[in-house]
Amino acid sequence: ARLRTPDALAALHEAVNDPSAQVRYFASSATIARIEGSSARQLGVALDADGDPDMKLQIISALGRLGTPDAVQKLIKTLLSPQGGRGSADMSSEFRCASIEAVADARGGAALSVIAQFRRDRDPRVAETATRIYARLASESRTTNRATA
Repeated sequence: ARLRTPDALAALHEAVNDPSAQVRYFASSATIARIEGSSARQLGVALDADGDPDMKLQIISALGRLGTPDAVQKLIKTLLSPQGGRGSADMSSEFRCASIEAVADARGGAALSVIAQFRRDRDPRVAETATRIYARLASESRTTNRATA
């Protein structure tokens, strides 16, 4: 990844699909580190294109750390998607739960209204994640409001 040559980046991209979980993990981490400075649009394209679930979860996390309005919109789109990406229902739940966490990371207390929408989601894992994060953010917001009053 540090070489940034076309051949090195092509090899890195191939390694993301390696049979070894450890190789995939390191290749995904290197790819994310390389693209974290990217725009939300680039990360969104990578999220839609990449088939590796671990890579998708890292991209979701990167969008949360990026925290721009475009990044948050992409995360909300992932939340609203009933499939959250290709793959099993378990992965869809995992992508949507990761998106809730990323929205909370990006917006903190300002994300309460978005997260509140998912506390009664049909998917029990998504509803539980939204409820837990909503309670945490609401508590943090009350603590902050009391401290500034």
